[in-house]
Order: sequence, then C-alpha cells, then structure tokens
Amino acid sequence: MQIRRPVNLLRCCIAFLVDAYPLYAASALAANSFARSSFAAAFPLFGVQSKLISIRRLRRSILGCEG
Repeated sequence: MQIRRPVNLLRCCIAFLVDAYPLYAASALAANSFARSSFAAAFPLFGVQSKLISIRRLRRSILGCEG
C-alpha cells in the first residue's frame, strides 16, 4: 500500500502537466523526467549522512529515556 502513493502522485503530476500545457506536453514531460532524474542522482550524496543523523538521534532519545 505504501508504494502506490508515490506512483499515484507521479501520475497526477504527469496528468496535470499534459492538461496544463497541451502544446508543450512533450517538453513538460521531458523537464519533469529531467528533474526526477536529477533528484535521484543527487539523493545518494546526502542519503548516507541523513541516515547517520537519524541513528544518532535515536541513540540520544534512548539514552534520554534511560537517564
């Protein structure tokens, strides 16, 4: 169930772009694809750091509950 939500959101965005810019639908979809690919390429650059930060926060909250 969790996987379907981003897919449905993506479909809604694509449908909006095609409806909003009918003459430039191909260009709008290409720009959308480029933006999604750019975010997907940049995500590994900060994904590891954000995971480490969340682990540190979890450790702090566990230590706070014990003390």
